[in-house]
Amino acid sequence: MSTDRITLFLLENRDYLRATIKQTFEDRDFRVLEAKGFEDGRTIIQKHGAEIDVLLLDMHLEGPETGADLARWIKDVLPDWPPEVIIHSGYDYVPYYQAALKIGASSYLRKGDFPDPKGLVHYARALALKRGLSPGRPDLEKVITQAAGEAAGGPEALWRFCGDVLGPELLRCTGAPCILLLSAAGETRCLGQGVQAPERSPIYEEIQARLFRAPGPVHPFRFEVGTEPWRNTQQAPADGGLAKLFESRSPVFMPLAEDYDTHLGLGIVPVAGSNGGGDEALELATAIHMYLRESLVRHQMRIAFAFAQESMKRKLLLELATGACLYTGQEIIDAVDARQGGDEERGDSVSMVLRDVRQLGEELLNEARALQSLEAWPATTAGPKRGQEEIAIAPFLRELWDQLRALGRVPAGGQLAVHDGITASANRGNLKSVFFRLLLWMAQRLLELPPEERSPILANMRAAGPWVEVVLEDRSPRLPTTLRQRLFSPFSASTPNLETPGRPGGRHLGLFLAKAIVETAEGGALLDQTEKLKGEQGHRIVVRLRRAGATTR
Repeated sequence: MSTDRITLFLLENRDYLRATIKQTFEDRDFRVLEAKGFEDGRTIIQKHGAEIDVLLLDMHLEGPETGADLARWIKDVLPDWPPEVIIHSGYDYVPYYQAALKIGASSYLRKGDFPDPKGLVHYARALALKRGLSPGRPDLEKVITQAAGEAAGGPEALWRFCGDVLGPELLRCTGAPCILLLSAAGETRCLGQGVQAPERSPIYEEIQARLFRAPGPVHPFRFEVGTEPWRNTQQAPADGGLAKLFESRSPVFMPLAEDYDTHLGLGIVPVAGSNGGGDEALELATAIHMYLRESLVRHQMRIAFAFAQESMKRKLLLELATGACLYTGQEIIDAVDARQGGDEERGDSVSMVLRDVRQLGEELLNEARALQSLEAWPATTAGPKRGQEEIAIAPFLRELWDQLRALGRVPAGGQLAVHDGITASANRGNLKSVFFRLLLWMAQRLLELPPEERSPILANMRAAGPWVEVVLEDRSPRLPTTLRQRLFSPFSASTPNLETPGRPGGRHLGLFLAKAIVETAEGGALLDQTEKLKGEQGHRIVVRLRRAGATTR
């Protein structure tokens, strides 16, 4: 998200009403962009469109256009992640209702039903939350998978999803402290956002039972001391902090999602000292219950759960590859040393073979040590990384290419064309290992072409939110899909020998180690996007790293 506050765009042709509504929302920490007419609104949206969470639109304007026309236009401009739309009109015209339906407006609110603009705030908050959690949000799936990256399993992934993704978005959009209750693997845990609450308490089980085991639909309810289910739990009053919170604030609870034998409940805590805080919390919970479809949150819970399983598989693969390298490398060295000790008088050709074999063992041991260092790195982007610095990618790649050329690893006619400078935040040693392997692989692919047909390897860079994407492309004959699918696997025959020229592939980790470093040590991604290239020539590999000065959530 571009801001920590909800951004509301207000279109209202009456000056006094526009000023009143704007003040009401700004008093509740909204950022408000306002316009009186269609053209003014379009100018503002052209500048701030992606930042807007909710459109609050008057229908009847001065001129032929309506608020629905503006909503239709912005959905054409931002088709993947448009703002949510509230029509706020004083007219009951059927054509207006039809227009609102056609543009997919979430609400059609009559001005006469809301004499106090405060009543509009809950709708805007709930719809901002809906947009913030919608699949169209560009970074959402990446954020969810990162949040689940360190999880030891599905339930822990869901807990991280609540703490790193859902909780902060709830706090941002509701403007009130929140309590998330996650029941999974036979226990219920509480995550407080903006409020102190114990992680575990018997009362949580009672609340979840009322939310998810009651017959029929459950609507938001206010939890008060002395009423059900508080009365059913004798241990709860002994929990002083929780008792004090419930007695003074009376949170409003509602069911949020249910999936994978898990239950996710939401409690909204009235803001301390506010007039009508309990009623406002109930109205807000009702609006969220109305607009935030359970399937929306459930979908993201599934992503977090699935990614945790995939992360565990990757960690297991890392451990297996490390063990294979350590065992095989040491066995080779021991065998060669024993052989050389007893046959020192053998001919030069045999000695050369033994030296080569021993070198192979040493290379495997070196790769195993590199993998062991990766096992200590958390697969997450939260917090600073060890040894990180800001690295200008363009000169960094040129320097690596010059080193490859000096080592004689660039074939005749091989060139690197670097476009657009950008700065990433990474460990320099990690980045060198990654791009050395990738550039070397692409340089060796040039050998498939005669020197006069060798086009430069292209390195383009682009910013993608908090990320930097380095896109490497060559124009060599394209590997078949079946071979490319094994390109990042350890000991794959489709991976050339990047350590010693002339030896066949499949004996080393190759590009597997490059991918492991990016995704495990740097918390980024290394992707084969060759299928996006036109024609039958060339390969495209994308390296995604953190942009210098940016944070990911």
